[in-house]
Amino acid sequence: MRIFSGMVVFFMASLLAGPACGQALEREFLGIPWGADIRDQRGYELLYEKGDLRYYIQPDTVRTVKGFDIARVIYGTHGDHFFSAFLLIDSMETFDAIKTYMESRYGFPKITWSVAGDQTIYKWQYKTIRMKLKFYQKDRRMKLAFYYMPIASKVNEKEAETHQQKSLQFLPIERDKKPEAMPLLVF
Repeated sequence: MRIFSGMVVFFMASLLAGPACGQALEREFLGIPWGADIRDQRGYELLYEKGDLRYYIQPDTVRTVKGFDIARVIYGTHGDHFFSAFLLIDSMETFDAIKTYMESRYGFPKITWSVAGDQTIYKWQYKTIRMKLKFYQKDRRMKLAFYYMPIASKVNEKEAETHQQKSLQFLPIERDKKPEAMPLLVF
């Protein structure tokens, strides 16, 4: 058990720390520079597409780092620019080992729990990279997500704006603007 946990921690240290204690993470993820066009990379296939968001995988590729296999990594792009990566975790032991490593490397996380999604999310920030370790209680899915914030924040703003335009608005006053009258509802 300790040997397995040690391998996971060593894997995470290799993945996240890299040369010069993490400087590689702020520039790239598993050899792909943040912001790169994955279509220019070899061996990636489109998994899913929704608007400007596209998600890719490397089929039949299992990455092995220090004896630990990563069966599935999903790479996310926005406008063809790489901005997110998701490592799917297949065991609670691995999840616990990753959480322990992340706490030792990045400090104690901000923890949130979503009733609607029945999930616990542990969040860390390292320079321009946001990391989220997620555990979905209902179906026991687990993943470690990395987001390159210069692009991810634009994606989040765009999605929030789209949702706001589709929703019923109470007191629809634009930020930094003084209305002539106080509207109550907009349909």
